[in-house]
Formats: sequence, C-alpha cells, structure tokens
Amino acid sequence: MMYFDKHRGIAMGITSLGRTLAGFLFPQFLLYLKDTYSFHWSFFILGAISINITPLTYLLKEPQWCKREKQCGPTASIHTTSSGCTTELSIHQQEHQRIKTPVQRLPEYSWTLSSMLCTPIFYVIVLSSAVTSAFEILFMSSMIDFCQDKGLTEDDAVWLASYFNLTDILGRLCIPLLADRRFLRRSTLLMLIQLLMASVMVSAPYATTYWSLAAIEAFAAILVSSGTVMHDVLAVDYFGLEKLSMVYGVIGVVRTPLQLCNPLILGFFRDRTGSYNDMFRFLAGMLYFLGVLWLAVVCSERRNLACVSPFQRQDSSTPKNGRKSIGPAANSERANSPTASPSQVSPERVVYGL
Repeated sequence: MMYFDKHRGIAMGITSLGRTLAGFLFPQFLLYLKDTYSFHWSFFILGAISINITPLTYLLKEPQWCKREKQCGPTASIHTTSSGCTTELSIHQQEHQRIKTPVQRLPEYSWTLSSMLCTPIFYVIVLSSAVTSAFEILFMSSMIDFCQDKGLTEDDAVWLASYFNLTDILGRLCIPLLADRRFLRRSTLLMLIQLLMASVMVSAPYATTYWSLAAIEAFAAILVSSGTVMHDVLAVDYFGLEKLSMVYGVIGVVRTPLQLCNPLILGFFRDRTGSYNDMFRFLAGMLYFLGVLWLAVVCSERRNLACVSPFQRQDSSTPKNGRKSIGPAANSERANSPTASPSQVSPERVVYGL
C-alpha cells in the first residue's frame, strides 16, 4: 500500500488475488499430493513449502519516499581553558544530518484507539467490513445446496462455484478502477456495491434456471470481491497506513463472533424454514442497512465539499511551485497546515464529524 496512491484500489485488488488463484490451483495440487504421498505426508510437504516461502517477506521494505525526515538537532561543543579568572568558550554548531526529503508523506494524524472509538466512520468501516466477510462465507456455504434445491444436479452446482472464482478476479481488478480513475469517489463506489449486493440477494430466491443462478453467483462474486478491496483502501484513506493494523485488529474482533454464528444461521433457515430463501432476504436487509450507512457518509462528504469555494479548492491543492498535489500527501499537508480550516481539508478527513 505504501507504493501506491492514485491506483491504490487496483493495487490492493492485485495483492489479494492470491486467495482467488489458490481456489483454482490448490485443490488439484492437494489431490495430487494425497494420491502420490498419502494424506499424512501431504501436510508435511505443504508445511515445508510454506516454510520456504516465509523468507520472501523479508524482501518487503518501507519505501524511501515514505520515510520521515530525520535530522539531528543542534549540538554544542564547549571547550574551557581556565587561567586565573579568564575562561574561553568556543561553541560549534554540528551540521544537520538529514535523510532524503520525502517525496510523499504519510498522513501525520496521531490516531489512537480511544480517538478512533469516538469517530463515527470507524464504526461504519468496522461493521461494514465484518458483515461483508460473514456474508461471503454464508453465501459460499449455502450456494451448492441452494442450487440443488432449485433442481440442479450436484455436478452442475459444483461447476457454478467456479464462476464465483472467475468473476472474483474481475471484481478485484476492474471495479476499483472506477474510483482510481476518479469516475466515482471510493465511498460512493462502496455505497453502490452494498446496495447492488443487496439487490442481488433479493433476486436470488426467484432464480430457477441454471443460467439465472450462474448470473446470481457471478454478480455476487464481483460485488463481494470489489467490496472487500474497497474496505481496505478506505481504511487507509481515513486512518492512514500507520493505524491500518489496529483497524484490522478491531475488524477481526467483530468478525469472529459473526463467523462463529454462521453455522447457526445456516441451520436455522435450513431446518426451520426448509430453504435458504429467507436467509438471502435476511442478508439483503443487512446489506441495505450498510448501504444506508455509506449513503450518510457520502452525503456528509458532499456537504463538506460543498462548503469549499472553487478558489479555496484550487488554492489548497496547488502549492507555491505551481504543481498540483493530490492524494493523501496533499490531504496531510492541508490538514496539518496551521491556517487550515475544516473546509480546506478533503472530505476523507472532515467526514469524522458525522
């Protein structure tokens, strides 16, 4: 994430392709290991491969342009020569030592857990990300049985799962480009994704043919994968890279109970109602609720943006050298300026006042 700013969404989508590609490659690879070396030795070989991949993580280093400027403060060397009542002092100023001036700075907000807990957008991101993750597991766990309930054979239902992986790649690579190319704001795009995902879930009970079920699964995969990417990107936009691990930790705390309840939810709708139709309607209601939350965020951002006059927008985004600065670096400079007002800060920053 430190290497990308303008195309941060597509970069996050590419980095998350590993899980999708693993769905294509690892089942066949594990089946080959099982048939060749037995089930016990398959785990041993897989563990050995994982251990040898670990050193690759040491190749990841912090980019030079993201390192903060470091310089030593002035020091004084005092030499005294005493002769009677005479003392001679000679003070030398140590030369500043600085690393390269950063081209792009990280947001310099001193976020703490207590301050984030007082921020409404923090709850929106955590809840939206946790529910989206739980929704993906529920959808994938029930799709094969749901297709069989609609009259498809087991082989056809299994083949439909491949559509999910194929269109998952499309969602991770193509949909975030709409925000990276500035056709839509990232928060606006996530709002549309949640609302469209809810609409797909509402229409799922009415799908009865093979191709209609394939379309439902394909659209759901596109929206879920792109929504997962946009949650990560927006977490960086709102709180900065330095606090991303803290945000991930809180999301994991909220997501774990939801995922533990997934079997209970599946069993309740399957055993009590006899089908998954009502479960999809239940998921659609949750997604519509998240869409309304993001709609409030988008409206707040637009309201804050409307308070900025065109002259202020141009003046706040154009430095003295005449070059326009965009992205989180520009937001950080405007927000940390001693004369910056709330109307001069980008909506990603002022939305905290929701």
